[in-house]
Amino acid sequence: MLRSVIFCSLFIFIRFFDFQSIEASEPDTIYSNTIKSVLFTRSGNLLSYPVIDLNNGEKATLQFDLLNEQEKTFYYILVHCNMYWERDSLQPIEYIDGFEVNRIKNQSASILSILPYIHYTLPIPNDDIRLKISGNYLLCIYEDEEKTKPVMQKRLFVCETKSEIQATARRATLPVYADTKQEIDAEVTLYERKVNDPENELRLLIIQNFRPDMYVEVKPKFIRGNIISYNHEEGNLFNGGNEFRHFNSKNLRVPLENIDLIDYQAPYYHFLLKPESDRTFTGYTYGQDINGKYYIDADLRNSPALMADYVYVHFTLPYDVPLIDGTVHILGAMSNWKCNEKNQMTYDFETKAYIGSMLLKQGYYNYHFALRDKLTGAIDTGFFEGNSYQTENDYVLLLYERVSGALYDRLIGRAVVNTIKPL
Repeated sequence: MLRSVIFCSLFIFIRFFDFQSIEASEPDTIYSNTIKSVLFTRSGNLLSYPVIDLNNGEKATLQFDLLNEQEKTFYYILVHCNMYWERDSLQPIEYIDGFEVNRIKNQSASILSILPYIHYTLPIPNDDIRLKISGNYLLCIYEDEEKTKPVMQKRLFVCETKSEIQATARRATLPVYADTKQEIDAEVTLYERKVNDPENELRLLIIQNFRPDMYVEVKPKFIRGNIISYNHEEGNLFNGGNEFRHFNSKNLRVPLENIDLIDYQAPYYHFLLKPESDRTFTGYTYGQDINGKYYIDADLRNSPALMADYVYVHFTLPYDVPLIDGTVHILGAMSNWKCNEKNQMTYDFETKAYIGSMLLKQGYYNYHFALRDKLTGAIDTGFFEGNSYQTENDYVLLLYERVSGALYDRLIGRAVVNTIKPL
């Protein structure tokens, strides 16, 4: 039997939201506890990022579940933002074709699941809304057409390909960083014209594993005609981290990877993971992962999106003493890369371990343990995971153009580079 079972009450957290002052630091937010399994990817690839091309027909697809037996009607809008996710001065008619507010039309009830849910799917663009310009778009979901009951907001990147980005991810050049950090170098070729003032008009953002708080903004090192180099030894460095921990909950009967015990306590299945360990000083060990992401899967179910069950997953991190300067969290795409009460662990003095539980849909999941500083709110995965230059990571590169006097930031280049394998 499980020593501790955490049952999460399901309620909707409603907050009035003024989109005249979008939180630049929190572009990805889920406001409701009854909204689960939110995936926003390039259409056709569940492990991709929501970065699409403006002109070649690419789409992004939002999927999520409402934990409820009855359908609800949800509405959505797109808000155009600058590169820092602050709303710009454009009106909807300037960046979209179609109505400003639209209804999500594709939803289906779960089939034979213990916990009933409604599965929603929304492609962008679609027949109701088309995108006219490049840049950052905030996809905002509401319970009402008047936009007073926000449900979530998710980032969408729309690129007009005006450049080519050649990038490499490798061990940091400077010896002081060589063991723990990774260096991302890039060379940009502009297709159409020279930029008069590239240091002020171009901004290159590099994001590690698409985690919203893990990015750097890089300035050019030198310019040669229409070729711009971002080859630095500092300023483009990231902590390497460690390979993600993982578990597989697709089978309700047979424990798979890193599952110690499956226990049914009506009406839920409970998956007790094998106790993990602090990896700060254990050195690097390679293990294949999907860089913090997850995907839904269920054995013997031909439609996991509608037939997978929700189960409680229980995590254990042995630790000799409780930490007083921070809180411990389970971090990954499954937690929306946030550290909050939903994924916070508690210290159990009897077992001398941090324990935590999350209600998750069956599938394959990656995660890290993270320490959140009580004073600053800073999130540190290295505290439990360590940092190594050898770790396999994705890096998303986004090139923005900010011309003086322009009304919005254009996204004119994109690339994804991996430290080990070509993408």
